[in-house]
Amino acid sequence: MIQLTSLLRMRAAHTGNAQRASQLRHLHLSDQPLMLLALKQTGPAARPLAVMLGTDPHRPQLLVAPPSGSTAPMLAALADTVTAYINACQRHREHLPATNNKPARWRYTDAPPRSSSPTPRPCST
Repeated sequence: MIQLTSLLRMRAAHTGNAQRASQLRHLHLSDQPLMLLALKQTGPAARPLAVMLGTDPHRPQLLVAPPSGSTAPMLAALADTVTAYINACQRHREHLPATNNKPARWRYTDAPPRSSSPTPRPCST
């Protein structure tokens, strides 16, 4: 929730209008966010069973681990997909000049946002 609060504060400072976080239901952080949903085995092993991911809600990719054996092929395919997504976000960049305490550097303008995960709310009875 800290990322959302920070984003809402920056928007309020920029636009002059504040919005309550409790009234916010959907927020676009990126034009093509990479959504990832993992299913893992319960218990101390917590073996990954499947991963659904993608940037298009109508065409997700499903990666499934074999019932017994190594999960390495599934995890390798997951790593390839995530790496390709990050590389695609690094196409556009801008040069930032040196300042007093920072050297000149490049900034990616389409960089994906940091990982955001929903916090499950406890059920109220």
